[in-house]
Amino acid sequence: MSLAANRGSALWLCALVAACAGSPPTPTPPPVQPNREEPVANNTGAPPTNTPTVPAPETGLTQFANGMTVAFSSVAPTGEAQLQLGLFGGSDFAAPGVAELAAEALVGGNDASSGRPDLRKAIANLGGTVKVEVGPLTSWITVRVPARRWQEAQTALAAAVSQPTQSRNQLERIRDDLVARRVGAIWSSPDRESARIFLLGAVGTDDYMSSLLDRDVSEITLFQTRLYRPDSALLSLRVPGNAPNAYAVLAKGLGAWQVTGGRQLVPITERRLKSGIYWSPSAVPLCRITILLPLPDMFRADSADLFVMHSCLTLDGIGGRLEQLQRERGLAHIRWRSQFLQFAEVSAIALSTEALPSEAIKLWQCVEGARRSLAELAPTQSEYELAHRRAMLTARLGENDTATQLRNQATYVMRRASPQALQQRFLAIRELRAFDPAGAAKRYLEMPAAMVVFGGEVPADAPTVSKFDLLPQGAYARLTGADTKTQTIAAQPWLEEAIEAIGGHALLKRVVGFDSEASLRANQSPAATEILRWDTAGELQRTRELLGTRIETSARKDKGTEQAGGKTVELKPGEVAALHREMRRHPIALLAAHARGELQVRPIAQRNVGDRDLMILEAVGEPFDRLRIHVDTISHLIRVVEAWETTTDGAIVHLQEAWSDYRTAKGLRAPFRRLTTQDDGQNRIETIYTSWAPRFRAQ
Repeated sequence: MSLAANRGSALWLCALVAACAGSPPTPTPPPVQPNREEPVANNTGAPPTNTPTVPAPETGLTQFANGMTVAFSSVAPTGEAQLQLGLFGGSDFAAPGVAELAAEALVGGNDASSGRPDLRKAIANLGGTVKVEVGPLTSWITVRVPARRWQEAQTALAAAVSQPTQSRNQLERIRDDLVARRVGAIWSSPDRESARIFLLGAVGTDDYMSSLLDRDVSEITLFQTRLYRPDSALLSLRVPGNAPNAYAVLAKGLGAWQVTGGRQLVPITERRLKSGIYWSPSAVPLCRITILLPLPDMFRADSADLFVMHSCLTLDGIGGRLEQLQRERGLAHIRWRSQFLQFAEVSAIALSTEALPSEAIKLWQCVEGARRSLAELAPTQSEYELAHRRAMLTARLGENDTATQLRNQATYVMRRASPQALQQRFLAIRELRAFDPAGAAKRYLEMPAAMVVFGGEVPADAPTVSKFDLLPQGAYARLTGADTKTQTIAAQPWLEEAIEAIGGHALLKRVVGFDSEASLRANQSPAATEILRWDTAGELQRTRELLGTRIETSARKDKGTEQAGGKTVELKPGEVAALHREMRRHPIALLAAHARGELQVRPIAQRNVGDRDLMILEAVGEPFDRLRIHVDTISHLIRVVEAWETTTDGAIVHLQEAWSDYRTAKGLRAPFRRLTTQDDGQNRIETIYTSWAPRFRAQ
């Protein structure tokens, strides 16, 4: 099937058609009240220039002479700028793995002869981040930087796309690094990574890794040459200033991006998740089970109807027909952990749990039975009302990330659709009598559902199961010896998501300390109060009051004193170092250190504690003797920090700090409760923060 024949499936159909036909009219900027302008004809006979062919409003769509489509929106000068480059070339356009490798080569390749660093390094030097997403039809490069640095970021992005590396050695290194990261992700969290792999159409993690290992670097260059073109690209901007000024900057960078030759027809091999059971057996008795339920394309006219059907099936693990069937079939003890997943244009709800192999088969039978019931039995009035409310919340999950918001905004503009269309459809079907349950169920059941299982042995009486290995034999060598580089690469995704959940790289990199006030209670002892000021340069001021006695602690780098009752005691260097390490164990301080490249971690294990699934990461190198971070795999918040401290007399003390009650503090999500447990649990101190505020380095 040809590229042209499948353009209707792409997110930016209108943009590509416009690129082929000439200058497009400026579409309506979201949200409403169209004020369309007609194209301005070029009657001068002069050749086109690399400037927009039509004027554009503050939020709208325009096209450069090189064919690149640009969607602009404005952000405050003190905010965070985003540049999203969408390329019409995803995993369906080549052998599995090629699209990912091509995108990684784009951001990871450098030009030693000109001194151009790779895009990730260039953006990091500007205080920003680069994120790569590859879907079936599209690849997205998202750059986030402080708003004042966006022009430099645009220049770096333009250099990366205009001068992709051709060095075979570089491309092989980039491929090997990606393989190491993917092996690490599968090794440390197979259920999470498998969701992405299966949603892109692979039939097993081993199948996917084999594809990456089998790719020759010449395939990367061919993919980029054919598909990385300005006339098949969309640039979504959220930058300070107005559109004309932004376009003037782009004219010297991405607007001047040129390629040789015309577009070629590229065959598409459609790969999508197929319904069924996928199982990677092992000797462990319990299975890790993930139910994958793809969500409807929110730009479909009937997407609201399909979201309602999804919510009738399951209220994301806490209710619905799936959970009702579980109760009826004796599986009420199994609890689901729900997670929203999005990879470029593909999104899904993943329900995860642990169970016995025999229970895994029963759970799948519940999924199949609940899905069939949608067509067999219309929802009751009360069921529909609950599902409708939940469906509206589920549909908005795709708008939680600012990068996705920007991408969706551009898509609405290009489709000349109203961002309110989905909400309006939800309002139109608010009452059950206005809803067509039979038609919606039929269309919803055309969407796949799958169960991916890791561990346990497949029961003899199981229905048809597609078996796969966790990793192909060649991939295991990537982890042999557990070298530090590979281990830290494996842990990277966990802390990256934790950083995004807390407030993002740009803000965390600027954190240089904090100020706090708190009350402390140890076992049955009277409460104490604490006022604290600390910064990463080594300054610490702490005042504690207990039963009318004031204890003032002051430290500067490796020297410190403590005053109480008119007496001053000089602290030993080891005691001062322990104070600073306590401050550095705060979740915000840990993530800030990682964002600045000062702290590396490696994955240790994944555990289920109560109703939480936690990824355990261990610090590598200084400044801690031994430290572990427990990251919630659903919320991505740090829940526990463990430390092993050596006292001045040589004894080793085990500390566990449980962090909770996350609240917003100057743009960051910070915990306002800490429960510290020492050794056997007999010594417990609860810290309740009445105020906590980060200290920022000036921009």
